[in-house]
Amino acid sequence: MKQIYEKMKEIGLGKLLLLLAAGIALLVLSFPGDRSSDNGGGTAAVPTLALSRQESVGNEYYEQRFQEMLEATKGLGVCKVMLSPDMDGVLVVTEGAADAEAVLEITYAAEVIFGIPAHKVKVLPYN
Repeated sequence: MKQIYEKMKEIGLGKLLLLLAAGIALLVLSFPGDRSSDNGGGTAAVPTLALSRQESVGNEYYEQRFQEMLEATKGLGVCKVMLSPDMDGVLVVTEGAADAEAVLEITYAAEVIFGIPAHKVKVLPYN
């Protein structure tokens, strides 16, 4: 227990809180739909992965959520997101596409959230 505490002190409270917040955000994005806590048997329902439920939710849900996240990011401005029908590619049109670092961050975010390889993520400038 002392080793864990020492490791947490070494990492720092700020980094731990950031990691916790990122994990919670990914969980919220991964489990759309019904959030009921009781499945009738008295035990909590276990949600399934969101990407396996794409037929019931549809790509529009994921496009909208990713767009909202990108627009909330400082410096990106207006964003439009389009996922391929099989969810194996993504197109992002944004005002922030002129910044190479922003393009890299958008690409990385799409890789992490959708499991799409970088070569299937295209970021274009918004006119």
